[in-house]
Amino acid sequence: LEGGAEISLDRLRAETRESLLELAAVVADGFPGARRQADPIG
Repeated sequence: LEGGAEISLDRLRAETRESLLELAAVVADGFPGARRQADPIG
């Protein structure tokens, strides 16, 4: 991650992938801007 290289999420273990996605969500929540809401249709 430090090097900024892209990774394929498919290559990660399920637990690692879930943790990475949760971390990304926390980081994204820290950015200003419009908040996305759950799609009421889907």
